[in-house]
Amino acid sequence: MSTPSHSTALPFSAILFDLDDTLADTVRARRSALHRAFAHAGITSPTADEFVRTLGGRQYKSALEELASAHGAAHSIFDHYVSAYWQQEHASVVLFPGVLDALQSLHRRGVRLGVITQKARAFESAGRAAGAAKELADMGIASLFSVVVGYEDVTNHKPHPEPVLLALRQLKADPRETLVVGDSFADIESAKAANCWSCVATWGHEAGHPYDHLNADFVAHQPSAVLGLSRR
Repeated sequence: MSTPSHSTALPFSAILFDLDDTLADTVRARRSALHRAFAHAGITSPTADEFVRTLGGRQYKSALEELASAHGAAHSIFDHYVSAYWQQEHASVVLFPGVLDALQSLHRRGVRLGVITQKARAFESAGRAAGAAKELADMGIASLFSVVVGYEDVTNHKPHPEPVLLALRQLKADPRETLVVGDSFADIESAKAANCWSCVATWGHEAGHPYDHLNADFVAHQPSAVLGLSRR
């Protein structure tokens, strides 16, 4: 864990988490849906795996629309991806080891918790409930969070500060006492722009994955490391 770059009075009273690659391992589900969407659009390069590796926290919607435009494919590639993602069985979507224990400990201490995600928060897909809120409920952790900010809740998305600022208002939290935990450039920049503290979570990536360039205030290699930042 790194040394903070500015002073504050720890512990944190609120912690906001990214969802994909931070709380939950959704890589297999996302790649499976992307493979189907790419095949539907006739896109062979980049591959779905290459697309995921180079996304860097950008929104899937804009990134897929840019890709479709570059290949002369219909912009429905994003809609096809969304449909494929939410209609598949999500047994492969699981919390990373240690996340549940960390969240439960934070909740017991009275730390206000929130989720900020590029996914839609709640909608229907082919008549079935879908979205980040449904995914959190399926993993048994929805009750631990006081707020979930999804794609449809803001006009400007990460790395813009709007999602973080909305969560702060809903939690009535002071940004100087709030930590944002995520795995990407977009997460860290959104936190900084909202004057919150930032923590890059590395546990969802392979060893050696670069993160120094993110310039986060803290680096956590395990979910349990976040507990040390909020210990009373």
